[in-house]
Amino acid sequence: MGESKRRGSKEDRVAQSLELKKSKLDNIKKAIGIPENAEFCGYLIHLVEKDEFVQAIEETPEVIKRAFVKKPELAMRFEHFWDANKYTKEGKGESVVGLFDLGNQFIIHKVL
Repeated sequence: MGESKRRGSKEDRVAQSLELKKSKLDNIKKAIGIPENAEFCGYLIHLVEKDEFVQAIEETPEVIKRAFVKKPELAMRFEHFWDANKYTKEGKGESVVGLFDLGNQFIIHKVL
């Protein structure tokens, strides 16, 4: 319990975490050449060969169903890279991309 008090209030820790996340995102945008004002919308699974994106995943004990869409803004969004990566089938030409909103258009960029 003493450790929590040294790190500040819960609100302070959340604010620090959000600032760190924003800082990392700004560095990523700069590294891949995306404007700073672009809003990060989440991670997507991109089927590169067909230029399609996973829109839905339905799992049952018997089968896994996946639906695809052409427009990235309609795709299923993941908050964390590892959540998207868990469902990516690299052997089938899929990769994780970031979706960015420029206000008048959406752009995607491979993140790894």
